[in-house]
Amino acid sequence: VSALSEAFPEATWCSDIGEHLSMALHYLRVDSPSRFHAMAGFGSMGSGIGAAIGIKVARPDQTVVAICGDGGLAMYAGEILTCAENGIGVIFAVFNDGCWNMIEHGFRTVYGRLPPSMPSRVADLAAVARGFGALATTIEKPEQLRSDALRELARAGQPVVLDIRIDASESFTAEGRAAAIRHFAST
Repeated sequence: VSALSEAFPEATWCSDIGEHLSMALHYLRVDSPSRFHAMAGFGSMGSGIGAAIGIKVARPDQTVVAICGDGGLAMYAGEILTCAENGIGVIFAVFNDGCWNMIEHGFRTVYGRLPPSMPSRVADLAAVARGFGALATTIEKPEQLRSDALRELARAGQPVVLDIRIDASESFTAEGRAAAIRHFAST
């Protein structure tokens, strides 16, 4: 998140719901409240993706970055096609850990297990995005988040998907969220 913030200091940011929202709240540097949007009220996955697209359509000259997880992008991947076909140059920074991390923590806390239908592999979201006509790259190492390279991708005026591979064992919110889930599950 810090590297993205350095690459796009003037950006408007929209965070989807999930572990990445906690990371954005902690590490993102934004100098105006109107440049950060997260619809946390209902905790709706995908809301940050739609918000970013709407803001970019309303303000086409601004850099707009959607911070989302692999689960949220999987639910709304068709919007990448919408952006490609309509020249909507949103940058999608996808934190891809191959699972729905926050959801997994909740299931483990409440039920002590995961349902068998949970994702279990890291999807190649960059390939999906390219298939829809977006520019896309897979980021596997921090040094691949160089500001100059990220800004070069964004200059094309097309949707850009950064498939950022992250470690699923890292969790910013697991303990605090798990305590809240335990509390509400017992009442």
